[in-house]
Amino acid sequence: MTEATVIMTHYLASQLGHFIDEKIWLQAIKLLDFQIAQKAKNKHFNTLTMFYYERISNLSKVQEVSYFHSKVANNLFYGLTNEFAVHDYLVPKPGLGLRNYKFLSYTLRATYYAIGLYILKLSQEYLDEYRPRHPHIKSYYGGQIRFQKDELVLNPKAVFYRKHYKEFRSHVRKQLQGDVQNKVVIKLDIKDYFDEISIPILLKLLRKSVKPGILVESNYTTETTEQIIFFFRYVMMERQGIPQADNDIVSGFIAYLYLVFADYAIDTEINQDKEMIVSHSITRFVDDIYISITFKDAIAQRAREDYIDSLGSRIADMLYFRLGLKLNTKSRLFWLFDNEDVTALRKNLKKVSTNYHVNDEEDETVDNKVNTIFATLERLKRSKLGVNFVRESSLEDEILKEIFDPSVDQILSRPDNIARIRDIFDKFNFDHVKVSPLEIIIILMKDDQTKQKFKHFLLDKKYLPTDDVDLILRYLAQTGFNDIDLITKLKQNPYMTSIAQVLLGSSSIGKVTGYYNIDESKFQVIGEHAHIIDQIRLRAMSERMSAYSVALNHLLNEIHAICHILDKDTKKLPKDYDVKDVIDFLMSKNVPHEVYNGIRNLFDRRNRNQVSHPGSEKAISLGVSKQEYQEYYAYVENCIGLIL
Repeated sequence: MTEATVIMTHYLASQLGHFIDEKIWLQAIKLLDFQIAQKAKNKHFNTLTMFYYERISNLSKVQEVSYFHSKVANNLFYGLTNEFAVHDYLVPKPGLGLRNYKFLSYTLRATYYAIGLYILKLSQEYLDEYRPRHPHIKSYYGGQIRFQKDELVLNPKAVFYRKHYKEFRSHVRKQLQGDVQNKVVIKLDIKDYFDEISIPILLKLLRKSVKPGILVESNYTTETTEQIIFFFRYVMMERQGIPQADNDIVSGFIAYLYLVFADYAIDTEINQDKEMIVSHSITRFVDDIYISITFKDAIAQRAREDYIDSLGSRIADMLYFRLGLKLNTKSRLFWLFDNEDVTALRKNLKKVSTNYHVNDEEDETVDNKVNTIFATLERLKRSKLGVNFVRESSLEDEILKEIFDPSVDQILSRPDNIARIRDIFDKFNFDHVKVSPLEIIIILMKDDQTKQKFKHFLLDKKYLPTDDVDLILRYLAQTGFNDIDLITKLKQNPYMTSIAQVLLGSSSIGKVTGYYNIDESKFQVIGEHAHIIDQIRLRAMSERMSAYSVALNHLLNEIHAICHILDKDTKKLPKDYDVKDVIDFLMSKNVPHEVYNGIRNLFDRRNRNQVSHPGSEKAISLGVSKQEYQEYYAYVENCIGLIL
């Protein structure tokens, strides 16, 4: 094998195409498009990204195998920062908490889905084999995507939480039956779960758990894990964790998979104590974990309490040292012989997650539910409490979620009830909508007059913090994101400026890719050279990290390599092709003096960069500032625009 072949093999192994093929890419598109199609029947999918994806044109080209190979498989997408874009924004949590969300362009979301589906396919047999062996462990993530051979099996239940969430709550409620005198339920709450998931740890666990034959068939090599880790670092801006985005079924699956290893570790911990325990079960929905333990009759209450304290500490240690996760103060203990604890557990299950609603208590009539909703809104109207400082959630807030019951929604749409809605929201403090924003917005928008009042309330906001941004986004989601005034209003929030510009701008793929604002037809030649794409990938990461000294080196390597491949007159090897050769080539292409002089200075600046050289007593090495980097970036942008 020649040296050139070895180098090319290395570069090819360091690209997504090493482990993701066009079949998985097309399945990722299939999954994303299936979710978008659910909007027509399911309000759960009426969200920011789903509306945006639905409006994008030229999607057919993304489904072409040539698109995958020319932009995704070869890693060129890292340099196409408009077409494959990621924007950070915030969504409110109860109180004054904030959660970081990602707005991914359609093509970057598809790329992420492809990586996620690769992980699904890699782990599917492992999960299928272990579930039946542990019938006392029931875990869910609000979906059930899986492969049948190479085809992704999809139906509405596979991507929607309701069925799985009902099963989860049903299994926990079963713990309230039987020998409750000897039973305790532990509810574990993990701190900032999605932000603390470690992809390197997950990939190591998969390497240990998945059959070697499957690893080989899947090209699960060191280069594969490095590429996956790099991708997550890029999307997450070097932070740990996995991206959170609306309707992101892949993140839901990865989060679920990560704690599968905790399920088995917790099970192993409890199995060590059979002398005290009759039985136990673990029920989990993503990171909401309920552990039920039934003690033997002979075990005294003090011994039970000591054991539970010890077990809680052992689990906390295990989660931290094995998975890097921490429990928070919301973790709870429920002794089922205590009526107050039983009541507290029932309430806890009512509001186990603010993101989901399941109507699994059918004993109340629809009319009663509607009247209770109106009573709740009336109480809210009279409330004088600051919304951001009230308790996290209450059962009153849960009542408003009954709006997702189709029969309740239908009755609220009757003319007499629309009149009641108008009356309630007359002189209503719309800031109180933040208590249950989606539910209240759905209700108030049934009356056109109230809808207009609420819109003007949003437009009149002097400041636009995250909780007000959330109100605007939820309002827009109910109106098809067609309100230009409110989309423009989003620009007042610095985290939403770029997303608002995307919503207001072009809705097609491929027009402005983001590679130096150059038309894609001009840079196709670059896609044939893996070593150039690797410099683009590393430059893009360094730019996202604001590591401008590092980015400058990759910027120079990029323009240097491009000049070499375009210079048809040179017979020099890349290592011998120096700054003089680059300038001679640029002059032969009639590049203006100012531009090629800037490129010449870029070479000199690289030689005085702390990343390249340590400096000496006679020469000082200096770090590169953002402004300085942008100046050299502009020279490279102009130069590439001319020579391509």
